[in-house]
Amino acid sequence: MLASCLALSSNLGAADWNQWRGPDRSGAAPSSPPLAQSWPKAGPRKVWQSEAIPSGNVGGLGSPVVAGGKVYLYVNWKYVDPIATRTLSDGGLKQLGWTPQKPPADLLAVVEEARLSEERQKLIRKDLDPWVKKWLAEKLSEEQRKKFGGWINDRLRRGKAAIAIEALDKLAEIRNKEFPTKQELGEWLQESGLPVEVKRAAVGQIPTTKDRHTDVIFCLDAADGTRLWRQEYPGRGFDPGTSTTPLVAGGRLYVIGSLGAVYCLDAGSGELAWQKPLPAARGQRVSSSFAIADGLLVILANHLTAMDVAAGEVRWTQPKVSGSDNSPVFWTCGEKNYVLCNTGRSVFCVDPADGKVLWNVPGGSCSSVAVAGDVMAVQAEAKNVGLSAYRLSPEKPEKLWSVPHTDRGASPIIHDQHVYSVTRDGAICVNLETGNVLWKQNAGGGEISSPILAGGMLLSPVAADKGVLVMTQASPEKFSLLGRAQLGIATCTSPAFADGRLYVRLGGAVACYDLSAAANTTQPATEPAKD
Repeated sequence: MLASCLALSSNLGAADWNQWRGPDRSGAAPSSPPLAQSWPKAGPRKVWQSEAIPSGNVGGLGSPVVAGGKVYLYVNWKYVDPIATRTLSDGGLKQLGWTPQKPPADLLAVVEEARLSEERQKLIRKDLDPWVKKWLAEKLSEEQRKKFGGWINDRLRRGKAAIAIEALDKLAEIRNKEFPTKQELGEWLQESGLPVEVKRAAVGQIPTTKDRHTDVIFCLDAADGTRLWRQEYPGRGFDPGTSTTPLVAGGRLYVIGSLGAVYCLDAGSGELAWQKPLPAARGQRVSSSFAIADGLLVILANHLTAMDVAAGEVRWTQPKVSGSDNSPVFWTCGEKNYVLCNTGRSVFCVDPADGKVLWNVPGGSCSSVAVAGDVMAVQAEAKNVGLSAYRLSPEKPEKLWSVPHTDRGASPIIHDQHVYSVTRDGAICVNLETGNVLWKQNAGGGEISSPILAGGMLLSPVAADKGVLVMTQASPEKFSLLGRAQLGIATCTSPAFADGRLYVRLGGAVACYDLSAAANTTQPATEPAKD
C-alpha cells in the first residue's frame, strides 16, 4: 500500500512552493541547498523587503507562494476614506444612551430617581452588578423587564454620567439626518442649546471616515521583491481579514476573494482568464485555499466544493463537509485520487469524481492534514483528539494512535517516519508507527501558523505577538534549537521556501531571507537564544 499511496504534488519545478503548504501540501520542501546551522544575532540575511503591504485586520492573513521566480500574495485590503457628510445614526444614538422605546413617564421618573440617588453614587464597581439586578427584580414587572429591562439596566449603570433624557430627545431630532458638511453639523449643534459635554459625546459617535475593502493580488519578483503586477477587485471586510493563499499551476493563479468570487489569472501577466461566483461562499470569511487535481479545483468555502479548472464551473458541492478555514489535500491511492479535508469537528475522505463522502474520523481546528504514503496525521484542538495518526484506506481508515497535543490551527509535518508539530502546547516529535512521544519542548508559543521542513530543519513561526522564527533540527534524537530571530512575521501566516530562501509575510510587507549556508558564512554566528 505504501508504495502506491501518496500525497499528490502539483508537479511544478522542484524549487517552487506554489500553494498552501508547498508543492504536495505536506509542509516539506522537496529539495534544498545546505542550510546554515545557526544564525547571527540579528537573524538570517535579509535579501529584500517589498513595498508596504498590510496584514491582519487591514490586509488579511494569507500566506505567500513562490512559482516560476515570482512571489504571489492575496491581500484583503482595508482602505479608510474620509467622508464629507456627517450623520448621527441609530447606532450612534444608542451608544449615547438613547432608546426608540422609552418607558412611560411614571416608570422613567422612578428610574431617574434611582440613577441619581446617593445609594447609587456610593456603589463601587464590584457592588454595581448585584445592586442593578436586585433593583430590576424588585421594581419592574416581568413585562416591563422584557420591554425596557435592557435600557434601564444600561441607564442605571451609567449613573450620573448618563446623558439627560431631554438632551437625548434633542439629539434624536437629527437621527439619521445627513448633514452635507462638518460645518453644517456644527451650526446645528451650536444652536441646539446642548451642554458642551453632550455635543462632544455626540460628535464622537459620528463617523468621519468610511471603510472600503478590496481584494488585491500581488506578483513580486522573487529575486528582488519589486512589484511585477497588481490586480484589484471589489471586496468586503472581515475581522480578522481573510487568509486564503493563492494556488499557481499550469501558468495560472487561482484564488477566492472576500465576496465569494473565484479569480483565475494568468500567472505571468496578471490578466483575468475567468471569474466565477461561488454562491455558498458569499458572506463567509473563507480562509481555505485551493487544491488541484484531475482538472478540479477543490476548496472548503462554507461547503466542500469542486470547480472545473478550465472555466470555473461548479462540478459538485458537499454540504456534509462544512466550514471555511481548513484547506483540503489530495491523496493518491493506486491510480485514484481522493480528497482529505479537516473541518471544525471531523476529517472527511471524499471521492473527487462526484463529491461522495467515503468516511470520516475525529478531527477539528483550522489545520490541514499531513499525508505520507498511506498514513495521515491530524492536529486538532480538542484534547480527546489531539495529534492523531491513521492508516489510510478508501474504505475505512485504521487509527494508529493519538497524543494530547493541541492547537487551534497549526498543521503537522511527517518526515522520515516521524510526526512533528509546533503548537501552543510546544514542539513535539512522535514516532509515526507507534505513537511514542520521543521529545516535547517549549519552542516559544507557536499557534495557528504552520511550520515548514527544509534541508532537515523545521522552520516555525512562534510567539505570534512578536513574529519570531525558530529553526530546529528535524531529528527524533532530541530537540535542538539552532536559531531564533524576531522577524515580525504576521500572525497566522506561514512561510514559503524555495532554493534556500524563505519568503514571509511581515506585519507590513513581504520579505525574503536567505537561509543557505553559503549566504550566512560571512557573518559571525552566535549561539541561538535559549528558551
